Amino acid sequence: MRIRFTLLALALAASCTHLSHAEILNAKPGDNLALIAAKAKPGDEIVLAAGVYGSTTLTNIRGEAGKLITIRGPKGQPFFAEFDAKNTAYALRLEQCAFIQVQDLIMWDATDAALDVKTLGPKSEQVMLRNIGFGFRNTSRDSIGIRVSGVRGLTIDQCRVNGVTGAAVHIEHTEQAIISALDCSPRAKSPQQVGIIVAGPCQDVIITRCVFRWGVKTTLSIGVQYEPAEILEAIPLVNRCTVTEVRADAPSCFLELGSVTGLKVSQSSVLDAQGKLYSITAPPKDRPGVEGNLDHLLFTWTPGFLKQFASVDEKVDASKLTLGANLFWSEELPQAMKILGTMPGTLLSPQITNVDPKIDTRGVATNSAARGFGLTDPGPSKPG
Repeated sequence: MRIRFTLLALALAASCTHLSHAEILNAKPGDNLALIAAKAKPGDEIVLAAGVYGSTTLTNIRGEAGKLITIRGPKGQPFFAEFDAKNTAYALRLEQCAFIQVQDLIMWDATDAALDVKTLGPKSEQVMLRNIGFGFRNTSRDSIGIRVSGVRGLTIDQCRVNGVTGAAVHIEHTEQAIISALDCSPRAKSPQQVGIIVAGPCQDVIITRCVFRWGVKTTLSIGVQYEPAEILEAIPLVNRCTVTEVRADAPSCFLELGSVTGLKVSQSSVLDAQGKLYSITAPPKDRPGVEGNLDHLLFTWTPGFLKQFASVDEKVDASKLTLGANLFWSEELPQAMKILGTMPGTLLSPQITNVDPKIDTRGVATNSAARGFGLTDPGPSKPG
């Protein structure tokens, strides 16, 4: 009898295990994706066949910790699953979604945000966006590639944004975010305003191994933008933000800083700059200003293009922004130092201005005297 009960228990366990296995839900253009996605359980995959899908909203798609729901295009095929907004507000919108992964897709022509992730109320946990390409053929408005609000545990990895006119990425009300291997290329005749906007409130943000090509005016805006009605406490708009291994080609400004504490910017290359390394704006009333460190940056510019190293609002105390050793190079040095003046902030180490880094095509210094400054990683891989 005991053996019979044991066998029955094992059979029931096997049955439950079988029932709990992740399933693959297939979809094709023309299907009701919202209806299909609503059937997904933790660990399931929603696989989109190659083809073009219209503007889509998915609501309350929720996996579990360790059992993400994945929405992806086909793998190993020459064709892609594409969401085409056709000049409407968004290509794909995720509302109140958590423990979800979106990957291997292409999104086109949104007038607002191509991929819009928004949660109202308590933050959604773990949203992962991987290997997604964004294309903007209509440049009449300040479009955004990815906009995220209300997430704890955000990953944006190996995404490519082409032709956007606003920002490649805009995050707000977000904690524990990592943006890596982002490749941003504006259209030749339509400059992009900002690469990444980290708006208030956010905390624990990492930006790494990203490339911003010619035409992005401001590479990173941190703690400058915010919604006044939503910020109640006298805290920094952005707390703890790390930037490393970033390449910016010909920006007008590399860093636009407002209310941000715990800022660490290092091992990044600003090449052929058309303007300043950083600007500091006045924070909102009762907010702390900038507190952080810039270290081992590489900053080069074409003679005649740079008017000042940095600009600081007259109401701002920049003393809490510290500068470790950084390398500045242009053929107009050292004579230009008389025009450019000193760097606002507190110098912890002398700034190097007499070493030609001899930049290679990857943006890496090859002169042994410049080793350790700027990029050590040649940049992100591109989405397949």
